[in-house]
Amino acid sequence: FQYRSIQGINDPDSLPDGIIRESDKKLKNTLDLINSLALEIASADIDVDIYSLMVNKVREITKAVAVTISVYDEESSEMNMRAVSTSSSILLTAKKVSGVDIEKLKFKVEPEIKKSMLKDVIAISDDLHEASLKSFSKPIAKLIQTGLRLKKFIGISFVHDRKLYGNTFIVLNDSSPPIDYELLAVIKAVGSQMMHRRSIENHLKEYE
Repeated sequence: FQYRSIQGINDPDSLPDGIIRESDKKLKNTLDLINSLALEIASADIDVDIYSLMVNKVREITKAVAVTISVYDEESSEMNMRAVSTSSSILLTAKKVSGVDIEKLKFKVEPEIKKSMLKDVIAISDDLHEASLKSFSKPIAKLIQTGLRLKKFIGISFVHDRKLYGNTFIVLNDSSPPIDYELLAVIKAVGSQMMHRRSIENHLKEYE
């Protein structure tokens, strides 16, 4: 599950399955929506749950079956789930099959994976076991993926000044439309700024 540079998938003839280049008009409408999200986040008070705000809006825009955000913990080298946007039936099914509460999921980020996340911004996989960094065993991942008809997992790392803050996963199924690569770049930029800002706010709050 290697992260790739968005610049490396700009060729319309070599875009991975699940990613497209939209028409200028449609893309402008989409980017207007994400820009409104950026403004909403920028004006949000520290008590506002900006992570839930982000996943709900990204899911609405992308028509994904699920969107998650995790925050990276430097000391433990773990990604800690902070927000999930999906249907309650999907959450219940995933928990029933795996025995894991997805909303409390943690997964280890090995040094090589962290290196690729810092260097590039996007990862695409059609394998939940791989996409979850092996948090789910292969049999469990296959049961979840088959039962919920999950098709594609797009991961975007949130990085600011060479520091990893977290990531988001956009989960697509058979009926999900493909996503424009420029939209992924904007989501990355908005999420990176959001997490950087919230990190500073939390740090300052500790000294109040």
